[in-house]
Amino acid sequence: MIQLLPLLIDCAEVAIICPTYAEHAKCWSDHGHKIIEVSDLDKIPSTTDIAVVVSPNNPTGKEYDKTDLLRLAKNLKARNGFLVLDEAFGDVSDQTTPTTGLRLEGIVALKSFGKFFGLAGLRLGFAIGDTEIITKLHAALGPWAVSGIPMEVAIKAFCDTQWISSTRKTLANNRARLEQLLIQSGFNIAGGTSLFTYAQHPQAEQIFNLLCRAHILTRPFEHSPEKLRFGHPATEAEWDRLQNALKDA
Repeated sequence: MIQLLPLLIDCAEVAIICPTYAEHAKCWSDHGHKIIEVSDLDKIPSTTDIAVVVSPNNPTGKEYDKTDLLRLAKNLKARNGFLVLDEAFGDVSDQTTPTTGLRLEGIVALKSFGKFFGLAGLRLGFAIGDTEIITKLHAALGPWAVSGIPMEVAIKAFCDTQWISSTRKTLANNRARLEQLLIQSGFNIAGGTSLFTYAQHPQAEQIFNLLCRAHILTRPFEHSPEKLRFGHPATEAEWDRLQNALKDA
């Protein structure tokens, strides 16, 4: 969907709240749209046709107020634009997202199975939202965009409420444990979700390299060289390995 939406729209001014997932800017830019990077919702120019907001955001974890998002979508709709709301990380929370139970006028919400459900290899996501835009997407995708097997897996994933509830609790506990470990290692917590922690340290670049030597990969950022993004260790042995590596760093 990220790659397809820019193809359906005539050249437009697209505001993207950054830092965020870089593929949004790349896809819109590759198809001739003018990209404006802004730091928050209130920085989006009145000339903007399309706004792209990732909520919860990657890497900061920031979530945007539902009322503010709906107001933005309404304003964009009034000038024949729309809001692209990327909710790929939205399933980590049991709270309702801005798209829950609403008529999504002026909104296209993007959903993913690759994050919370851990099904990145399924290569499956979907869009919900404004009827006019979804109709265009549906026509562009054609009748055979997704095969039956991924759809069956997706249905089972959504219906497994016991797994969803249990996983949310596990992720929340892991998040608290990881944040505590990082704080003990001299980091400041700059943000994150229950899937990752965004942490700040004055020697982040050196720590990144030292962790790499211990076969532990974190995510550095050119836009914020003092920050790293940490995922959760999978086993107790891996928790111990991260703790020991941070002590050495």
